[in-house]
Amino acid sequence: MKLLQQLAEVAEDISLLLRGRRRPPMPVEPYTHPRFGTFRQYQNHSFYGSVPVEWRSETIELWPATTVDQVGKRSAERIDPEGFAVAESLLADQDTWQDRLREVVLRDLYPAWHDDWWQGQGTELSPGAFWDRLTVKALTCSSADEFTFDLEARELFGEHDIVAHGSLSGGMEEAYYEG
Repeated sequence: MKLLQQLAEVAEDISLLLRGRRRPPMPVEPYTHPRFGTFRQYQNHSFYGSVPVEWRSETIELWPATTVDQVGKRSAERIDPEGFAVAESLLADQDTWQDRLREVVLRDLYPAWHDDWWQGQGTELSPGAFWDRLTVKALTCSSADEFTFDLEARELFGEHDIVAHGSLSGGMEEAYYEG
C-alpha cells in the first residue's frame, strides 16, 4: 500500500512538472525569539528567512539553526532553539571572533587570490588591503556549536563569495570561496 502511495506521489510530481508547475512549499510557522525577533518563511520557499543583527556596527543577516522534518515526499523546516546560544556567544565577543575570522580568511584565501586570481594583473593588494575589501554579510548558526560566516568578496574572486566555517569549541576552521 505504501509503495502505491509513493508511486502516486511521483506520478503527480511528473504531471505537475510537465505542466510547468511544482508542489507548493510546505508553510513554516513564524518563530519569535526574545532577542532576535521573528523569523518568517523566506519568500515562497519552505524554509526560514533571516533577521538583521549588528556585527561590528554593520547590519548582517542571522540565519537560524534548523532541522528538517520529512512529511511524505515533502520536507518542512523547523527552528532549533539551541542554535541561538551559538549566535549569542559570537555576538557577545565580536572583536575576538572578527580577529579569528580575519586570520582564517587571510591564511586560506589570500595566497589563493594572489597566486591564482591576481596573477600580476592590476594592483597587488597587501593582506590588509585584501581583508578591507571583504564584507561580512551573514551568520548561520547550528545547534551543534558550529557556525558559518558568509562574506562578500566583491571582485576579488569574480562572482564567488567567501564562506568561513568554525565552532565555538574549535575556533575558526577554514575559509573557502564558492558559487
